Amino acid sequence: MIKVCFTKKEDKYIVLSITGHANMGDFGEDLVCAEASAISFGLCNALFEMAHIESIDIIENYIHIYIPEPNDLTQNILRVAYYQFKTIEHTHPKAIKITEE
Repeated sequence: MIKVCFTKKEDKYIVLSITGHANMGDFGEDLVCAEASAISFGLCNALFEMAHIESIDIIENYIHIYIPEPNDLTQNILRVAYYQFKTIEHTHPKAIKITEE
């Protein structure tokens, strides 16, 4: 299962962690993993290129993003990612779980 955890402080997203595998198909053929990966890497690229967030760690099947100074841009990017992940969770609830802390 893919686990996506959004952490908020004072109603602003400050941390996002993504880990796991969907296990919905063979390696290279798992469309749920492909969907989550596309969202994850698009999100990382947007935060890095548009918001200049450098506190992004990517290690195999684990992504950790820390937003040191949340602003409107970072929050909008993360909200879009949240709804994208929620769409996958709605269609594949056994493959992905979204939580908020």
